[in-house]
Amino acid sequence: MKIATLNKGKETKYFNGYPLIEEEDIYSQDHLKEGDIFQIVTDKSQYVATAYVGRQHKGLGWVLTYDKAQQINTAFFVKLFNTALAERDYYFNIDGTNAFRLFNAEGDGVGGLTIDNYDGHLLIQW
Repeated sequence: MKIATLNKGKETKYFNGYPLIEEEDIYSQDHLKEGDIFQIVTDKSQYVATAYVGRQHKGLGWVLTYDKAQQINTAFFVKLFNTALAERDYYFNIDGTNAFRLFNAEGDGVGGLTIDNYDGHLLIQW
């Protein structure tokens, strides 16, 4: 797996759950390309998180997990989507609305991804 090494002292916010990997926090990286999965490590090579490259304004990408043993595969994403759907299931039966957010980016575990439902039509933004 590719590696991105943090600048010394930048690890604290990520250890505290900060989801956006900021470009300015990275000391070195393994030629990361859009969509790559990579590990973030401290300047002493301590594991911090596993993330994906999804460049935007200030960010290099988004944390997917802080668990080094967690595999990033189809089952990982299915679990995230099923959890998000279960938490919003009641919206499907509410009178007075047919528009709501099904998946809310980093709040549901995949920063940069939102899925909105508009009367049965999905708007997916990545």
